[in-house]
Amino acid sequence: MKKRSVVEMLVLSVVLAIALGILAGAYFVTVGVSARPQPGKVETIAAQLVRGIAIRTRVRGLTNPVQASATVIKEGRGHFADQCAVCHGNDGSGNTESGRGLYPRAPDMRLAATQNLSDAELFYIIENGVRLTGMPGWSTGTKEG
Repeated sequence: MKKRSVVEMLVLSVVLAIALGILAGAYFVTVGVSARPQPGKVETIAAQLVRGIAIRTRVRGLTNPVQASATVIKEGRGHFADQCAVCHGNDGSGNTESGRGLYPRAPDMRLAATQNLSDAELFYIIENGVRLTGMPGWSTGTKEG
């Protein structure tokens, strides 16, 4: 490739980056940054795609070390009611005052989009949170939690 072609590609890349930045800025100035509306279809699909790829690459090959038992399930339900239900609702619907106030809204955990996640994917989300959503990371960085 000629030196001039490389420079032209670099200049074109910078111009495109600036143009995209201006368009994004104009979008936010026009639409605002309110968390009240639901994200559109394109934003939702893009976010789910990126989140899925990012999480799956980090949890590949992990399995749940905790064996299911009545005691573990009971403890999990109690923990969910104490820590998660404020946003996700006791029924998992996300239909709570806090859940409806998030952008995007707290997901309905009863739907396939959540039910089809592996234990490793769910663990990663709970431990690390999800950027640009209301989902916090609950890990303390220690083995205990």
